[in-house]
Amino acid sequence: MALTKVRESGYDLTTAKLPSGSVIQVVSHSITSGASTGSSSAVALVTLGSITTTRLNSKIIVSSTLPTQISTASNGRGVFGLRSSVDSYSSSLETHVSVNYAEGSNGWVQLDNNFFALHNPSQASGTTITYKMYASANQGSNAVYMLDSWGQSTNHAVVLQEIVG
Repeated sequence: MALTKVRESGYDLTTAKLPSGSVIQVVSHSITSGASTGSSSAVALVTLGSITTTRLNSKIIVSSTLPTQISTASNGRGVFGLRSSVDSYSSSLETHVSVNYAEGSNGWVQLDNNFFALHNPSQASGTTITYKMYASANQGSNAVYMLDSWGQSTNHAVVLQEIVG
């Protein structure tokens, strides 16, 4: 439930009186399964969740710890992006790149698993915004993964916070 009014000794503090950056709503849950793609075009892999705004022009802080994975069998690059329903998932709010460079004894792997974005959707109160993670196998012939748990139980946090704009 979103914070709309705090009552203390007969004094009402509404969200209209809160300073910019004040948290007015938090939605959190866990992601326990993911997906993969070998497509060179961005594909939705994981839905992070939704939040319904309680105030005009509020901002949303989106944070997630979903791990990314790319094969080390050969050179490869995966592009992972956080997108929202506000623009029909057409652009990324934040983009991360995972890379495997398999050059003999000098190879390296770059992975990322923390997504943290401040979204300024400029929406009316009561607008439901859904966030999804997209990915593409940008280089190489192997698939890229988001939350491949190798048959183990996993629990990765997603937190959506609505703040005063």
